[in-house]
Amino acid sequence: MMNFYLTFLFLIFPLVGQVINSPTIETLISKVEKPFWLVVDLDNTIFEGKEALGHSHWFDDQFIQESAKGLTKPQIVEKLYITWTETQKVNQVQPVEERFISWIHELQKDGVPVFALTARQPVLAASTNRQLASIGLDFSLTAPKGELKTSFEYPILYEKGVIYVHDLNEKGALLSAFLDDNNLQPPKILFVDDKLHHAEAVDAALTKRGIEVIALHYTALMEREPIYNATIAKFQKEKFQKLLSNDEALLLLHHQPDIHQ
Repeated sequence: MMNFYLTFLFLIFPLVGQVINSPTIETLISKVEKPFWLVVDLDNTIFEGKEALGHSHWFDDQFIQESAKGLTKPQIVEKLYITWTETQKVNQVQPVEERFISWIHELQKDGVPVFALTARQPVLAASTNRQLASIGLDFSLTAPKGELKTSFEYPILYEKGVIYVHDLNEKGALLSAFLDDNNLQPPKILFVDDKLHHAEAVDAALTKRGIEVIALHYTALMEREPIYNATIAKFQKEKFQKLLSNDEALLLLHHQPDIHQ
């Protein structure tokens, strides 16, 4: 009778997830106890581009501009990925927060499942592997074994501990499908993403499954001087045979004032 009553309560009042906001990963570190699995976004969460062109803020800025022209989301993504794919082949990255990287290393040493869930498309897998290696991360060390069997409208991939969701699929649905496809039932999931709508989507999908979840809307980059600059990015794109650093681009811009026009 008690089990029936608890099941009835769950159906009426399902588990409530948590979406918290913080500019530092320490908020999450201090909030949780094991056991848990850690799932993280990449761009502007684990790392950010060192150059304006190829920084994800460039993608976001261009998306807004193209939207104003009346293009659909699929049309915009297809158009932007021509440049985005090429820049990621050479774009350098840096950790958003060094403490985040060291925490992942600590968790992996303890055998905690850690893997990534990125809106990047599968075509960027090789570039992503290079960028992660440059900051000393390898998600394959303790990521759950498995594969993606569920079909989605747009291409997906699970490789070396990174789930490539594609910009036009939904993160919560894809993570849920990954768990189903591999009969995985985590005790609790911590999810970190710089975009609130992704944090909310994952929170909703996991809570619906009855999995305890703490989703962090990670706002670290809102607290610091931005790397992305539209003028620098435009100049870097014009000189793209060699992707200039922001400092190199600024130096040349001082001698080419017409670029501002």
